[in-house]
Amino acid sequence: MSRLSALKYVANNKRSVGTMLLAFAISFMTIYLIYSILICTVISDKVITEELPRYTTYLDMSDKSLGVHREDYESSDDYNEALRQKREELCTKLKTIDGVDDAYYTQVLMAKYQAIMGMIMYEFPLVELDKVEPYMEHLDAELVKGRLPEGDGEIVVDSVLMKNQKYKIGDWYYEDSYGQTFTIVGVMDAPYPTCIGTPMAYTNSGWYTVILNDADHAYVEELLKEIGMELKPEDDFYDKSTYEEAMNEISGIMDGVNMAIMGVVVIFTAFSVFIAYISLMRNRISEYCLYASIGYSRSDIYGMMIREMLIIIGGGIVLGSGLALLGSCLLKVCAMEPLGLIGYIWYGDQFLKIIAAFVLVIGILQIPILVTMSKIKTIDAIED
Repeated sequence: MSRLSALKYVANNKRSVGTMLLAFAISFMTIYLIYSILICTVISDKVITEELPRYTTYLDMSDKSLGVHREDYESSDDYNEALRQKREELCTKLKTIDGVDDAYYTQVLMAKYQAIMGMIMYEFPLVELDKVEPYMEHLDAELVKGRLPEGDGEIVVDSVLMKNQKYKIGDWYYEDSYGQTFTIVGVMDAPYPTCIGTPMAYTNSGWYTVILNDADHAYVEELLKEIGMELKPEDDFYDKSTYEEAMNEISGIMDGVNMAIMGVVVIFTAFSVFIAYISLMRNRISEYCLYASIGYSRSDIYGMMIREMLIIIGGGIVLGSGLALLGSCLLKVCAMEPLGLIGYIWYGDQFLKIIAAFVLVIGILQIPILVTMSKIKTIDAIED
């Protein structure tokens, strides 16, 4: 006796099979594209959080950490002068460390990098004209368009950030935040999307000791230990540890969102297909009884059911994979690259996760199959 064919039902019930196959395909594509959007944010932000502290760290030590106490000075001028001297001493000590090219206390502005989901903000320094080129050399950055700053309030922006924020040379830099104060005069290629500029009076996002370090000296706490100082809770700083913490938070949030969305889509798909399978099994009871009556065993009938299910889900995975890769390619070309974001087309780990989720659906669909199996009887048994 030949094996029961699973393809016959598929061929003779194209509409119902096609509907279930399409449901799996759309679910696969949806999960994958949402992941592509989420991981694009993580990958793009990681360039900043990993590369920025390899070149520059930021430190704002409190007056107490510097050994200056307001009550020890009769006037504000004396107090401020004492602070200035302490900060100069700090910079001088930092520059003695092998691995620190320079250190200076200066104003900073914020750069904003917009991902498809969320935004990351980080500092860059405003320096005097004679420090612009040394800073770019430290970054291994190269001017590719326009010119370097020649006066106050002029900014050179990395080419990726120009694209991300839709800037062009001559635009005001973040007019919404800083008004018509800083002008973009040049474009550079740097290891990460950053800027360098000159100050304009006292429009800024704070004052920091900017440390031009190498990759082996990216932790402020370790730098201070080398000069016999230590961080205190009231000190403000941005270094490798700060950005590692930020990246872990971003990755954790995106992973959580991805798992939640995957769970919702898989549950919805499983529920929808579960209901469809109950109806399908109910309508085919007489067919299964006929197979049992002509000599096919329960294991033969069960095997046919499983093969039918695998054809439907396997076809959904194949179709969904094609749609997912096409959609991911369109996302990369039409949304990510124009924004200066980093995205890929193929994410093998996510494919495996989705397939694993669909295997779970196969397990859930065993319920209507096993219920149906319990109702299968031969024609003689039905007549009795």
